[in-house]
Amino acid sequence: SLPHLTSLKLLDCQLNQVPFELAKLTSLESLQLEQNQLETFPFVPTWKTSILFIGLSQNKFTKFPPSLLEYERLNRLTLDHNLFTVLSLDPKDLERFVGENLSKLYF
Repeated sequence: SLPHLTSLKLLDCQLNQVPFELAKLTSLESLQLEQNQLETFPFVPTWKTSILFIGLSQNKFTKFPPSLLEYERLNRLTLDHNLFTVLSLDPKDLERFVGENLSKLYF
């Protein structure tokens, strides 16, 4: 077990879901899951106040994962090079999310 791990990169691993075992990483601040096959992203309660950066570029997202709104300290998010056709997110949620938390958002 690696409970004190703060950064994890799982690039081009053909993941189609976030492995549930990652929830055990209670000190995780940076998670890079670029170049996978992800279509959804779960809310992981153990990361609610620790995660600062989530990299989800080059996956299979077609809509914004609403679970990302739950991460209180998230200040950098990459979602570019996905399959978005419409940003289906309540404008109030987006305004709160971008205005209060994020310093960098890449679509």
